[in-house]
Amino acid sequence: MNLHTARLWLRPTVAALLLAELQSPQALAEALAVQVPADWPPPLYDEGTVQQLLVLAQLAPGALQWPSYYLIEREAPQRSRGAGGRALVGIGGFKGPPDEQGTVEIGYSIVPSRQGQGLAKEAVEAWLAYAFGHAEVAHVAAHTLPEAAASMAVLRGTRFQQRGTPTEPNEPRALRFEISRWEYAHGRRPR
Repeated sequence: MNLHTARLWLRPTVAALLLAELQSPQALAEALAVQVPADWPPPLYDEGTVQQLLVLAQLAPGALQWPSYYLIEREAPQRSRGAGGRALVGIGGFKGPPDEQGTVEIGYSIVPSRQGQGLAKEAVEAWLAYAFGHAEVAHVAAHTLPEAAASMAVLRGTRFQQRGTPTEPNEPRALRFEISRWEYAHGRRPR
């Protein structure tokens, strides 16, 4: 399911697109009909992550409803003829379907050349609306690192609160942020 925001088109990372990405940046550009910037891939997104997303896209039954997305800026600052001005600016989305407690986790990364423009916040807001549009979702969680001040600012700016026990197995320094359905619906923090 494609999602749209004021400036972004969020396109699911389906198997055909991930295979193109593994082939080359040019193949990905052609498959998405976008510019792929010189600083692609964004931080913390590597070939191993692409391979994991590919396995999920091919095998997991819930992957189509809870996908990761390519973040495409609809009108890039520097237009390109072949891509109609659209540029790939990041990756992110859901790490899978909600767990038994109704928690779904998100993650995101923006290319360095487009960081600080509010694009991650815009994408997170779209994912929150999508997630809480499903009755089974009670919480949305995200993890980040203590030195990732910009990422923490995105989460705090979308009303996430730092709480809960981190569940990142390979990163013991990770911080966990969450927002509940109540917090989202009421636009404020609980007392």
